[in-house]
Amino acid sequence: MLPETETDKRKTSRADVHFMVAYGRMREDTIVDRDISQTKNLSEGGLAFTTSQPFTPQTNLSLKIKLPVTAEPVQITGTVIESREVNPHYIYFTRVTFPEMDEQKRRAIQQTIAYYVRKRSLTH
Repeated sequence: MLPETETDKRKTSRADVHFMVAYGRMREDTIVDRDISQTKNLSEGGLAFTTSQPFTPQTNLSLKIKLPVTAEPVQITGTVIESREVNPHYIYFTRVTFPEMDEQKRRAIQQTIAYYVRKRSLTH
């Protein structure tokens, strides 16, 4: 919950979910620095996850996210907003935005978020 003086600037709902995400930095038509991690939260506008290295803002990452509503992982490009150190030289909390997304991917993310938001409201 946010303090009364802070406001949530998100335009879309967010779900605190933990899905596998494979990622890599995009360099021209090649994906480099590949790694696997786990999401911390997901929204239609982007996601937060931990990475093994920092990324500078505006870096494009290729992401493959395994969602429960799709048979195959969703492949999407994310643009880094922030990457801050959590554990020195080991873990970075990285936030990305989705600059472009086709309707099929958007629906899969919307369905996933709706399910987890609904599930959470039933348990509270």
